[in-house]
Amino acid sequence: MAVYFQSKDSEKILLIGGQSSMGGVDGGGTGPFPRYSISREDLTTGDGTYINSKFTISINGTATLKSNYQQRMTQTGERQERVQGESIIKFQFNRNTWPMTGVGKLAIQAYGGANISDIVFNDARLVNLEIPEQNESAGVQVLEYSFTFEAYDDDSTTNNTGLIADVDPTYLLSTVSENWEVTPTDQVKGYNSTASKMFNVTHTLSAVGLRKFSTDTGTSAYTSASWNEAKKWCEFRIADTPPASITKDLVGNTMPSDGFDPGLGFTLNSFLNHARTVSSDIGEGSYSITDTWIASSDTSVYTIDLEISEDISQEAPVNTKTVNATITGLDTRSATNSTINKYANAVTGLGTINASTLVGGSYNNEVSRSESHNKTNGVITLSTVYNDLVVSVPGAISEELTVSYSGGDDVFAIIGVIGRAAGPVIQDMGTKTEEKESVSYDVVMGKGNRGSKPEGETTAIGALQAGGLVESKTESWNENTGAYNISITKVYG
Repeated sequence: MAVYFQSKDSEKILLIGGQSSMGGVDGGGTGPFPRYSISREDLTTGDGTYINSKFTISINGTATLKSNYQQRMTQTGERQERVQGESIIKFQFNRNTWPMTGVGKLAIQAYGGANISDIVFNDARLVNLEIPEQNESAGVQVLEYSFTFEAYDDDSTTNNTGLIADVDPTYLLSTVSENWEVTPTDQVKGYNSTASKMFNVTHTLSAVGLRKFSTDTGTSAYTSASWNEAKKWCEFRIADTPPASITKDLVGNTMPSDGFDPGLGFTLNSFLNHARTVSSDIGEGSYSITDTWIASSDTSVYTIDLEISEDISQEAPVNTKTVNATITGLDTRSATNSTINKYANAVTGLGTINASTLVGGSYNNEVSRSESHNKTNGVITLSTVYNDLVVSVPGAISEELTVSYSGGDDVFAIIGVIGRAAGPVIQDMGTKTEEKESVSYDVVMGKGNRGSKPEGETTAIGALQAGGLVESKTESWNENTGAYNISITKVYG
Protein backbone atom coordinates (compact mmCIF):
# COMPACT_ATOMS: atom_id res chain seq x y z
CA MET A 1 0.00 0.00 0.00
CA ALA A 2 1.49 3.33 -1.06
CA VAL A 3 0.77 6.78 -2.39
CA TYR A 4 3.04 7.81 -5.23
CA PHE A 5 3.35 10.29 -8.09
CA GLN A 6 4.87 9.41 -11.48
CA SER A 7 5.99 12.46 -13.46
CA LYS A 8 4.91 12.72 -17.10
CA ASP A 9 8.06 14.76 -17.71
CA SER A 10 10.84 12.64 -16.17
CA GLU A 11 8.91 9.35 -15.80
CA LYS A 12 10.33 9.11 -12.27
CA ILE A 13 8.18 7.60 -9.51
CA LEU A 14 8.16 9.75 -6.37
CA LEU A 15 6.95 8.14 -3.15
CA ILE A 16 4.76 10.31 -0.94
CA GLY A 17 4.07 7.76 1.78
CA GLY A 18 2.84 4.28 2.63
CA GLN A 19 6.13 2.34 2.37
CA SER A 20 8.89 1.71 4.87
CA SER A 21 11.51 1.44 2.16
CA MET A 22 12.34 3.07 -1.17
CA GLY A 23 11.99 -0.15 -3.16
CA GLY A 24 10.45 0.27 -6.62
CA VAL A 25 10.56 4.07 -6.60
CA ASP A 26 13.01 6.73 -7.76
CA GLY A 27 12.74 9.19 -4.92
CA GLY A 28 10.55 10.71 -2.25
CA GLY A 29 10.15 9.71 1.37
CA THR A 30 9.10 6.76 3.51
CA GLY A 31 6.47 6.73 6.19
CA PRO A 32 3.11 5.32 7.23
CA PHE A 33 0.14 5.43 4.88
CA PRO A 34 -1.04 9.08 4.84
CA ARG A 35 -4.54 10.39 5.30
CA TYR A 36 -6.26 11.65 2.16
CA SER A 37 -9.43 13.46 1.12
CA ILE A 38 -10.93 13.87 -2.36
CA SER A 39 -13.46 16.48 -3.42
CA ARG A 40 -15.16 16.67 -6.80
CA GLU A 41 -16.42 19.90 -8.37
CA ASP A 42 -18.57 19.53 -11.48
CA LEU A 43 -17.94 22.29 -14.01
CA THR A 44 -21.08 23.47 -15.80
CA THR A 45 -22.32 26.24 -18.06
CA GLY A 46 -24.62 28.89 -16.67
CA ASP A 47 -27.68 26.78 -17.47
CA GLY A 48 -26.25 23.75 -15.66
CA THR A 49 -24.97 21.81 -18.66
CA TYR A 50 -22.17 19.49 -17.54
CA ILE A 51 -18.73 20.19 -19.02
CA ASN A 52 -16.19 18.36 -16.89
CA SER A 53 -15.20 17.42 -13.33
CA LYS A 54 -12.39 18.88 -11.28
CA PHE A 55 -10.88 16.82 -8.45
CA THR A 56 -8.98 18.21 -5.49
CA ILE A 57 -6.91 15.63 -3.61
CA SER A 58 -5.43 16.46 -0.22
CA ILE A 59 -2.79 14.11 1.21
CA ASN A 60 -1.61 14.59 4.78
CA GLY A 61 0.93 12.38 6.50
CA THR A 62 4.04 11.94 8.59
CA ALA A 63 7.43 11.22 7.08
CA THR A 64 9.90 8.85 8.74
CA LEU A 65 13.63 8.67 8.45
CA LYS A 66 15.03 6.12 6.06
CA SER A 67 16.60 2.98 7.61
CA ASN A 68 20.06 3.72 6.22
CA TYR A 69 20.27 7.11 7.93
CA GLN A 70 22.48 7.59 10.97
CA GLN A 71 20.21 9.02 13.66
CA ARG A 72 22.02 8.53 16.93
CA MET A 73 20.33 10.14 19.89
CA THR A 74 23.71 10.83 21.55
CA GLN A 75 25.07 12.66 18.54
CA THR A 76 24.11 16.31 18.76
CA GLY A 77 21.91 17.45 15.84
CA GLU A 78 22.22 14.21 13.89
CA ARG A 79 18.52 13.33 14.03
CA GLN A 80 17.52 16.93 13.40
CA GLU A 81 19.76 16.96 10.36
CA ARG A 82 18.07 13.84 8.96
CA VAL A 83 14.61 15.23 9.61
CA GLN A 84 15.56 18.46 7.94
CA GLY A 85 16.92 16.49 4.98
CA GLU A 86 13.52 14.79 4.64
CA SER A 87 11.97 18.25 4.70
CA ILE A 88 14.13 19.29 1.76
CA ILE A 89 13.11 16.15 -0.14
CA LYS A 90 9.43 17.02 0.40
CA PHE A 91 9.54 20.66 -0.61
CA GLN A 92 11.61 19.89 -3.70
CA PHE A 93 8.98 17.35 -4.80
CA ASN A 94 8.73 17.06 -8.63
CA ARG A 95 11.16 19.87 -9.40
CA ASN A 96 13.89 17.85 -11.09
CA THR A 97 13.31 18.82 -14.77
CA TRP A 98 12.96 21.98 -16.84
CA PRO A 99 10.96 22.80 -18.81
CA MET A 100 8.10 20.63 -17.63
CA THR A 101 4.33 20.41 -17.65
CA GLY A 102 4.35 19.57 -13.94
CA VAL A 103 1.71 16.89 -14.42
CA GLY A 104 1.87 13.23 -13.47
CA LYS A 105 -0.01 10.12 -12.43
CA LEU A 106 -1.13 10.19 -8.79
CA ALA A 107 -1.91 6.75 -7.38
CA ILE A 108 -3.34 5.77 -4.02
CA GLN A 109 -2.92 2.00 -3.71
CA ALA A 110 -4.82 -0.23 -1.37
CA TYR A 111 -3.21 -2.83 0.93
CA GLY A 112 -2.03 -5.99 -0.76
CA GLY A 113 -0.93 -4.33 -3.99
CA ALA A 114 -3.56 -6.11 -6.13
CA ASN A 115 -4.24 -2.83 -8.01
CA ILE A 116 -7.92 -3.66 -8.29
CA SER A 117 -9.15 -0.68 -6.27
CA ASP A 118 -6.41 1.85 -6.86
CA ILE A 119 -7.44 5.49 -6.94
CA VAL A 120 -5.65 6.97 -9.93
CA PHE A 121 -5.61 10.45 -11.42
CA ASN A 122 -3.81 10.61 -14.77
CA ASP A 123 -3.22 14.39 -14.93
CA ALA A 124 -2.59 15.34 -11.31
CA ARG A 125 -0.82 18.63 -10.71
CA LEU A 126 0.64 19.74 -7.40
CA VAL A 127 -0.93 23.07 -6.47
CA ASN A 128 0.14 23.37 -2.85
CA LEU A 129 2.72 21.80 -0.55
CA GLU A 130 3.03 22.59 3.12
CA ILE A 131 5.41 21.43 5.82
CA PRO A 132 3.95 22.73 9.08
CA GLU A 133 5.91 23.74 12.18
CA GLN A 134 7.76 20.75 13.62
CA ASN A 135 6.93 19.30 17.01
CA GLU A 136 8.36 16.71 19.37
CA SER A 137 6.80 13.64 20.93
CA ALA A 138 8.74 11.97 23.77
CA GLY A 139 11.85 13.73 22.54
CA VAL A 140 11.47 12.44 18.99
CA GLN A 141 11.06 15.01 16.25
CA VAL A 142 8.26 14.36 13.71
CA LEU A 143 8.03 15.69 10.11
CA GLU A 144 4.46 16.26 8.98
CA TYR A 145 3.51 17.22 5.44
CA SER A 146 0.49 18.21 3.38
CA PHE A 147 0.15 17.87 -0.41
CA THR A 148 -2.75 19.27 -2.45
CA PHE A 149 -3.23 18.06 -6.03
CA GLU A 150 -5.64 19.14 -8.74
CA ALA A 151 -6.80 16.74 -11.49
CA TYR A 152 -9.44 16.35 -14.18
CA ASP A 153 -8.76 12.85 -15.51
CA ASP A 154 -9.91 10.18 -13.05
CA ASP A 155 -8.46 6.88 -14.26
CA SER A 156 -9.45 4.82 -11.23
CA THR A 157 -11.76 2.40 -13.04
CA THR A 158 -9.13 1.16 -15.50
CA ASN A 159 -8.22 -1.91 -13.44
CA ASN A 160 -11.31 -2.00 -11.24
CA THR A 161 -13.81 -4.64 -12.26
CA GLY A 162 -17.47 -4.30 -11.33
CA LEU A 163 -17.39 -0.50 -11.25
CA ILE A 164 -19.09 1.80 -13.72
CA ALA A 165 -16.36 3.10 -16.01
CA ASP A 166 -16.05 6.84 -16.36
CA VAL A 167 -16.25 8.42 -19.82
CA ASP A 168 -13.96 11.35 -20.54
CA PRO A 169 -15.46 14.43 -22.22
CA THR A 170 -14.78 14.82 -25.93
CA TYR A 171 -13.21 18.23 -25.27
CA LEU A 172 -11.27 18.87 -22.07
CA LEU A 173 -12.59 22.27 -20.95
CA SER A 174 -13.05 24.36 -17.85
CA THR A 175 -15.43 27.01 -19.28
CA VAL A 176 -17.41 27.52 -22.49
CA SER A 177 -19.79 30.20 -23.68
CA GLU A 178 -21.81 31.01 -26.79
CA ASN A 179 -23.51 34.32 -27.50
CA TRP A 180 -25.77 35.58 -30.30
CA GLU A 181 -26.43 39.29 -30.70
CA VAL A 182 -28.70 41.07 -33.21
CA THR A 183 -28.55 44.88 -33.39
CA PRO A 184 -30.25 47.24 -35.89
CA THR A 185 -28.23 49.41 -38.26
CA ASP A 186 -28.99 52.68 -40.05
CA GLN A 187 -28.86 50.90 -43.41
CA VAL A 188 -31.78 49.51 -45.39
CA LYS A 189 -32.14 47.34 -48.46
CA GLY A 190 -34.21 48.98 -51.20
CA TYR A 191 -35.39 52.58 -51.51
CA ASN A 192 -39.17 52.54 -51.63
CA SER A 193 -42.05 51.57 -49.36
CA THR A 194 -40.85 47.97 -49.25
CA ALA A 195 -37.32 48.81 -48.05
CA SER A 196 -36.08 46.27 -45.50
CA LYS A 197 -34.33 46.93 -42.22
CA MET A 198 -30.78 45.65 -41.82
CA PHE A 199 -29.13 44.21 -38.74
CA ASN A 200 -25.68 43.28 -37.48
CA VAL A 201 -25.62 39.67 -36.31
CA THR A 202 -22.74 38.64 -34.05
CA HIS A 203 -21.95 35.08 -32.94
CA THR A 204 -19.24 34.67 -30.31
CA LEU A 205 -17.77 31.37 -29.11
CA SER A 206 -15.20 31.24 -26.33
CA ALA A 207 -13.68 28.49 -24.25
CA VAL A 208 -10.88 27.82 -21.80
CA GLY A 209 -9.33 24.41 -22.27
CA LEU A 210 -7.24 22.05 -20.18
CA ARG A 211 -4.10 20.16 -21.09
CA LYS A 212 -4.75 16.59 -22.18
CA PHE A 213 -2.48 13.64 -21.39
CA SER A 214 -2.48 9.98 -22.37
CA THR A 215 -1.85 7.23 -19.83
CA ASP A 216 1.73 6.96 -21.10
CA THR A 217 4.67 8.61 -19.36
CA GLY A 218 7.32 10.89 -20.78
CA THR A 219 6.91 13.96 -22.95
CA SER A 220 4.91 12.01 -25.56
CA ALA A 221 2.11 11.69 -23.00
CA TYR A 222 1.26 15.39 -23.53
CA THR A 223 -1.28 14.94 -26.36
CA SER A 224 -3.16 18.26 -26.61
CA ALA A 225 -2.53 21.80 -25.40
CA SER A 226 -5.21 23.58 -23.40
CA TRP A 227 -5.79 26.23 -26.07
CA ASN A 228 -6.15 23.46 -28.65
CA GLU A 229 -8.89 21.75 -26.61
CA ALA A 230 -10.70 25.10 -26.55
CA LYS A 231 -10.12 25.51 -30.31
CA LYS A 232 -11.57 22.07 -31.07
CA TRP A 233 -14.74 22.92 -29.16
CA CYS A 234 -15.10 26.29 -30.95
CA GLU A 235 -14.70 24.57 -34.32
CA PHE A 236 -17.32 21.98 -33.33
CA ARG A 237 -19.79 24.79 -32.57
CA ILE A 238 -18.88 27.18 -35.40
CA ALA A 239 -21.43 28.30 -38.03
CA ASP A 240 -20.71 29.77 -41.47
CA THR A 241 -24.36 30.87 -41.60
CA PRO A 242 -26.65 31.34 -38.59
CA PRO A 243 -28.69 28.13 -38.37
CA ALA A 244 -32.41 28.16 -38.89
CA SER A 245 -32.69 25.88 -35.88
CA ILE A 246 -30.35 25.25 -32.95
CA THR A 247 -31.02 21.72 -31.71
CA LYS A 248 -27.88 20.92 -29.67
CA ASP A 249 -26.66 22.50 -26.45
CA LEU A 250 -23.05 23.55 -25.89
CA VAL A 251 -21.73 20.00 -25.52
CA GLY A 252 -24.00 18.24 -28.01
CA ASN A 253 -27.09 17.27 -25.99
CA THR A 254 -30.31 17.36 -27.98
CA MET A 255 -32.50 20.15 -26.69
CA PRO A 256 -35.92 21.58 -27.54
CA SER A 257 -35.70 24.53 -29.89
CA ASP A 258 -37.97 26.93 -31.72
CA GLY A 259 -35.22 27.68 -34.23
CA PHE A 260 -32.90 30.62 -34.50
CA ASP A 261 -35.12 33.60 -33.70
CA PRO A 262 -33.70 37.00 -32.74
CA GLY A 263 -37.09 37.92 -31.34
CA LEU A 264 -37.88 40.65 -33.88
CA GLY A 265 -41.19 39.26 -35.05
CA PHE A 266 -39.95 38.42 -38.55
CA THR A 267 -37.43 36.07 -40.13
CA LEU A 268 -33.91 37.01 -41.14
CA ASN A 269 -33.00 34.88 -44.16
CA SER A 270 -30.17 36.80 -45.82
CA PHE A 271 -26.75 36.80 -44.11
CA LEU A 272 -23.99 38.63 -46.01
CA ASN A 273 -20.55 40.20 -45.50
CA HIS A 274 -19.43 37.31 -43.30
CA ALA A 275 -16.31 38.20 -41.28
CA ARG A 276 -14.48 36.04 -38.73
CA THR A 277 -12.10 37.04 -35.93
CA VAL A 278 -10.04 34.47 -34.03
CA SER A 279 -8.31 35.15 -30.71
CA SER A 280 -6.21 32.82 -28.58
CA ASP A 281 -4.26 33.18 -25.35
CA ILE A 282 -1.82 30.27 -25.22
CA GLY A 283 -0.83 30.86 -21.61
CA GLU A 284 -4.42 31.03 -20.41
CA GLY A 285 -5.48 28.15 -22.64
CA SER A 286 -8.29 30.20 -24.15
CA TYR A 287 -9.65 30.39 -27.69
CA SER A 288 -12.48 32.44 -29.16
CA ILE A 289 -14.14 32.92 -32.53
CA THR A 290 -16.37 35.87 -33.42
CA ASP A 291 -18.46 35.78 -36.60
CA THR A 292 -20.37 38.80 -37.91
CA TRP A 293 -22.93 39.18 -40.69
CA ILE A 294 -25.20 41.85 -42.16
CA ALA A 295 -28.70 40.40 -42.14
CA SER A 296 -32.18 41.27 -43.39
CA SER A 297 -35.37 39.67 -44.66
CA ASP A 298 -34.56 40.94 -48.19
CA THR A 299 -32.49 38.50 -50.27
CA SER A 300 -30.86 41.09 -52.57
CA VAL A 301 -27.05 41.17 -52.51
CA TYR A 302 -26.50 44.94 -52.56
CA THR A 303 -27.66 48.15 -50.92
CA ILE A 304 -28.70 51.33 -52.74
CA ASP A 305 -28.43 54.79 -51.19
CA LEU A 306 -30.69 56.96 -53.36
CA GLU A 307 -31.12 60.74 -53.43
CA ILE A 308 -33.38 62.68 -55.83
CA SER A 309 -33.16 66.49 -55.98
CA GLU A 310 -35.25 68.94 -58.05
CA ASP A 311 -34.23 72.44 -59.21
CA ILE A 312 -37.14 74.70 -60.14
CA SER A 313 -36.47 78.31 -61.21
CA GLN A 314 -38.74 80.87 -62.77
CA GLU A 315 -35.75 82.39 -64.57
CA ALA A 316 -34.42 79.15 -66.05
CA PRO A 317 -35.81 77.90 -69.35
CA VAL A 318 -36.24 74.37 -67.91
CA ASN A 319 -36.50 72.61 -64.57
CA THR A 320 -34.09 69.78 -63.66
CA LYS A 321 -34.09 66.69 -61.51
CA THR A 322 -30.94 64.89 -60.41
CA VAL A 323 -30.75 61.24 -59.36
CA ASN A 324 -27.71 60.32 -57.23
CA ALA A 325 -27.27 56.67 -56.27
CA THR A 326 -24.56 54.78 -54.39
CA ILE A 327 -24.71 51.02 -54.93
CA THR A 328 -22.71 48.93 -52.47
CA GLY A 329 -22.22 45.26 -53.24
CA LEU A 330 -22.39 42.75 -50.37
CA ASP A 331 -20.22 39.66 -50.13
CA THR A 332 -22.13 36.38 -50.36
CA ARG A 333 -19.14 34.15 -49.67
CA SER A 334 -18.05 32.59 -46.39
CA ALA A 335 -15.33 34.20 -44.29
CA THR A 336 -13.19 31.14 -45.02
CA ASN A 337 -13.19 31.96 -48.75
CA SER A 338 -10.09 33.87 -49.88
CA THR A 339 -12.01 36.00 -52.43
CA ILE A 340 -15.01 38.33 -52.33
CA ASN A 341 -17.72 39.14 -54.89
CA LYS A 342 -18.88 42.58 -53.73
CA TYR A 343 -18.21 44.30 -57.06
CA ALA A 344 -20.12 41.74 -59.13
CA ASN A 345 -23.09 42.17 -56.80
CA ALA A 346 -22.83 45.97 -57.07
CA VAL A 347 -23.07 45.64 -60.89
CA THR A 348 -26.23 43.59 -60.40
CA GLY A 349 -27.64 46.37 -58.24
CA LEU A 350 -26.78 49.01 -60.83
CA GLY A 351 -28.83 47.12 -63.40
CA THR A 352 -31.96 47.49 -61.25
CA ILE A 353 -31.93 51.31 -61.27
CA ASN A 354 -34.13 52.96 -63.90
CA ALA A 355 -33.45 56.64 -63.32
CA SER A 356 -36.07 57.87 -65.82
CA THR A 357 -38.77 56.00 -63.92
CA LEU A 358 -37.55 57.42 -60.62
CA VAL A 359 -37.79 61.09 -61.75
CA GLY A 360 -41.19 60.50 -63.36
CA GLY A 361 -43.62 63.18 -64.53
CA SER A 362 -42.50 65.52 -67.27
CA TYR A 363 -38.77 64.93 -66.71
CA ASN A 364 -38.16 62.88 -69.82
CA ASN A 365 -34.86 64.20 -71.15
CA GLU A 366 -31.61 62.73 -69.86
CA VAL A 367 -29.16 65.63 -69.93
CA SER A 368 -26.09 64.00 -68.38
CA ARG A 369 -24.99 60.78 -66.73
CA SER A 370 -21.82 59.87 -64.84
CA GLU A 371 -20.68 56.61 -63.20
CA SER A 372 -17.79 55.76 -60.90
CA HIS A 373 -16.77 52.15 -60.20
CA ASN A 374 -14.66 51.20 -57.17
CA LYS A 375 -13.93 47.57 -57.93
CA THR A 376 -11.85 47.08 -54.80
CA ASN A 377 -14.58 48.02 -52.35
CA GLY A 378 -17.47 46.99 -54.59
CA VAL A 379 -19.04 50.48 -54.72
CA ILE A 380 -20.63 52.13 -57.78
CA THR A 381 -21.85 55.74 -57.79
CA LEU A 382 -24.31 57.04 -60.38
CA SER A 383 -25.44 60.60 -61.11
CA THR A 384 -28.08 61.33 -63.78
CA VAL A 385 -29.62 64.72 -64.62
CA TYR A 386 -33.01 65.12 -66.36
CA ASN A 387 -34.98 68.18 -67.45
CA ASP A 388 -38.56 68.84 -68.47
CA LEU A 389 -37.80 70.44 -71.83
CA VAL A 390 -40.44 69.76 -74.53
CA VAL A 391 -38.59 69.23 -77.81
CA SER A 392 -39.90 69.14 -81.37
CA VAL A 393 -37.01 67.10 -82.75
CA PRO A 394 -37.12 63.47 -81.58
CA GLY A 395 -33.97 62.55 -79.70
CA ALA A 396 -32.95 66.13 -78.87
CA ILE A 397 -31.84 66.96 -75.34
CA SER A 398 -32.01 70.74 -75.79
CA GLU A 399 -33.61 73.22 -78.16
CA GLU A 400 -33.36 76.99 -78.43
CA LEU A 401 -35.16 79.20 -80.96
CA THR A 402 -34.27 82.89 -81.17
CA VAL A 403 -36.01 85.43 -83.48
CA SER A 404 -34.70 88.99 -83.93
CA TYR A 405 -36.02 92.00 -85.91
CA SER A 406 -34.30 94.99 -87.53
CA GLY A 407 -35.01 97.77 -90.13
CA GLY A 408 -38.09 99.99 -90.78
CA ASP A 409 -36.15 103.01 -89.54
CA ASP A 410 -36.60 106.59 -90.92
CA VAL A 411 -34.05 107.70 -93.52
CA PHE A 412 -32.81 111.27 -93.07
CA ALA A 413 -29.85 113.47 -93.86
CA ILE A 414 -27.82 115.48 -91.37
CA ILE A 415 -26.35 118.60 -93.02
CA GLY A 416 -23.88 120.75 -91.20
CA VAL A 417 -24.13 124.54 -91.81
CA ILE A 418 -21.21 126.84 -91.05
CA GLY A 419 -22.05 129.52 -88.53
CA ARG A 420 -25.47 128.02 -87.72
CA ALA A 421 -25.79 128.32 -83.97
CA ALA A 422 -28.76 125.87 -83.85
CA GLY A 423 -26.65 123.06 -85.18
CA PRO A 424 -26.96 120.93 -88.32
CA VAL A 425 -29.97 120.78 -90.58
CA ILE A 426 -31.80 117.44 -90.36
CA GLN A 427 -33.61 116.64 -93.60
CA ASP A 428 -36.25 113.86 -93.62
CA MET A 429 -35.84 111.89 -96.86
CA GLY A 430 -39.43 110.64 -96.78
CA THR A 431 -38.53 106.93 -96.82
CA LYS A 432 -37.54 104.04 -94.48
CA THR A 433 -34.85 101.30 -94.32
CA GLU A 434 -35.75 97.70 -95.33
CA GLU A 435 -37.19 95.47 -92.58
CA LYS A 436 -35.30 92.29 -91.64
CA GLU A 437 -36.25 89.28 -89.53
CA SER A 438 -33.68 86.69 -88.41
CA VAL A 439 -34.12 83.28 -86.71
CA SER A 440 -31.46 81.11 -85.07
CA TYR A 441 -32.47 77.54 -84.19
CA ASP A 442 -30.04 75.50 -81.97
CA VAL A 443 -30.52 71.82 -81.22
CA VAL A 444 -28.33 69.34 -79.26
CA MET A 445 -29.01 65.69 -80.01
CA GLY A 446 -28.60 62.96 -77.45
CA LYS A 447 -25.73 60.48 -77.82
CA GLY A 448 -27.93 57.79 -79.22
CA ASN A 449 -29.37 60.07 -81.92
CA ARG A 450 -26.33 61.56 -83.66
CA GLY A 451 -26.21 59.32 -86.70
CA SER A 452 -27.75 61.92 -89.05
CA LYS A 453 -28.34 65.64 -89.20
CA PRO A 454 -31.67 66.71 -87.75
CA GLU A 455 -34.18 68.54 -89.95
CA GLY A 456 -34.54 72.05 -88.53
CA GLU A 457 -35.37 74.29 -91.51
CA THR A 458 -39.11 73.77 -91.26
CA THR A 459 -39.11 74.88 -87.65
CA ALA A 460 -36.89 77.88 -88.41
CA ILE A 461 -38.96 79.07 -91.42
CA GLY A 462 -42.17 78.54 -89.44
CA ALA A 463 -40.93 80.99 -86.85
CA LEU A 464 -40.63 83.80 -89.49
CA GLN A 465 -43.36 85.93 -91.04
CA ALA A 466 -44.80 84.90 -94.39
CA GLY A 467 -43.57 86.64 -97.51
CA GLY A 468 -40.35 88.51 -97.84
CA LEU A 469 -37.15 87.34 -99.40
CA VAL A 470 -34.46 85.13 -97.87
CA GLU A 471 -31.36 87.20 -97.60
CA SER A 472 -29.14 84.55 -96.01
CA LYS A 473 -29.26 81.01 -94.63
CA THR A 474 -26.50 79.11 -92.82
CA GLU A 475 -26.62 75.62 -91.34
CA SER A 476 -24.05 73.67 -89.21
CA TRP A 477 -23.93 70.14 -87.76
CA ASN A 478 -21.36 68.48 -85.46
CA GLU A 479 -21.91 64.75 -85.32
CA ASN A 480 -19.50 64.29 -82.40
CA THR A 481 -21.14 66.78 -80.04
CA GLY A 482 -24.66 66.53 -81.51
CA ALA A 483 -24.81 70.32 -81.92
CA TYR A 484 -26.97 71.60 -84.80
CA ASN A 485 -27.74 75.21 -85.87
CA ILE A 486 -29.66 76.83 -88.66
CA SER A 487 -29.85 80.62 -89.11
CA ILE A 488 -32.14 82.40 -91.67
CA THR A 489 -32.59 86.09 -92.40
CA LYS A 490 -35.53 87.45 -94.44
CA VAL A 491 -35.99 90.96 -95.87
CA TYR A 492 -39.38 92.60 -96.16
CA GLY A 493 -40.28 95.57 -98.35
